[in-house]
Amino acid sequence: MSLSCYRMSRWMQALGLAFVLSGSHTLAQMGSTQVSRDLISLYETTSRAETVDEFSSIIAKCSTVLADKNRSSYDTQYAHELLAWAANKRGELYSDEAASFAERGKSQDARKHDELAEDDFRLALAHDPNRWKARHNLAVTLAMRNDFDAAIREFGQVIKQKPEYANAHFNRGELYFQQQRYDLAIVDYTSALRLNPTDPMIVLGRAHSEFLLGDMEAALIDYAEAARLAPDNVEILADFADALQSVQQWGQAASVYRRVLELDPDHVRSLENVAWLMATCPDARMRSGSSAVKAIRRAMDRDPEENSKRWDTMAAAYATNGNWNLALEAIEGAIQFANDSEELKDLKYRQALYQKKQIYTQAYEIQPPVRQSAENLNLSTRPR
Repeated sequence: MSLSCYRMSRWMQALGLAFVLSGSHTLAQMGSTQVSRDLISLYETTSRAETVDEFSSIIAKCSTVLADKNRSSYDTQYAHELLAWAANKRGELYSDEAASFAERGKSQDARKHDELAEDDFRLALAHDPNRWKARHNLAVTLAMRNDFDAAIREFGQVIKQKPEYANAHFNRGELYFQQQRYDLAIVDYTSALRLNPTDPMIVLGRAHSEFLLGDMEAALIDYAEAARLAPDNVEILADFADALQSVQQWGQAASVYRRVLELDPDHVRSLENVAWLMATCPDARMRSGSSAVKAIRRAMDRDPEENSKRWDTMAAAYATNGNWNLALEAIEGAIQFANDSEELKDLKYRQALYQKKQIYTQAYEIQPPVRQSAENLNLSTRPR
């Protein structure tokens, strides 16, 4: 569900010469006698071009050709296409550099290179509006600076130009999800799955949307399918376990949490949520206060941030274990970190239970997964 770095997965390397020749007038179609020799020679350098300077040189030479009114229509058309290819490639390099700067905390440099990338993708489209990969790259760049409406429009154009490109459907679905337009997200995820039925991230996106629309049956089917497709992906498994706990399928949830913690014993979210399950499950057979205390302590050791949820879980675990004084101390800690009046009301309710030496058990509470920012989108820029 989330990106491993600033914004998106790494760009794939060179697109290949076939991409250069994807326009309506290719070198092969025109024949070597119809395109000037200097352009043919320039084209031959593209297979070796790797740096910003090399792509800039190609752009400059094509611009010179386009400024020459004596050039043939073949030369002009070919220069447009070659310039568009080079601009898109240079934009990808700028985007990579932006990601690198962001990872190192250099936000100003990252922003500058993102702007350079966007300018290049627009330059590519100005010279070749049919260059759908440049349009897709532009859409991703717009999405990563939170201009979702513009990005959605660009992804829509990509889908019109290249309807078989699964990532365009998936990425637009991700943005609809971000906008809480879950019905539209499901349509796009489903279209992406028709084209790429074995991608677990697409299945997971649809599962989240179904969950948030209240279609629990469909959501659990998709969560299970995503977990089947990626049996060792701890984030997918944790999402599946959280959904199972939310719909009170306690035993299955516990089983999936166990699998997550076998793969990653320090997976903080799963430690927190399995602790909550073991502390508050209505089924007494699933409760274990001592195990819950160990799990939430481990989560807090691995990530020392204090918040109301963690202290609330600790309090419930102590209460289930019969440690009432510790439960009351922990719930006081939770109250100090309460974010709003509704949460404070819930914490005060549990505090009253512990004062009467009564444990708290879960009611039917749906706590859906939340994507909080563009950095948590699964935008993909290339076929996987």
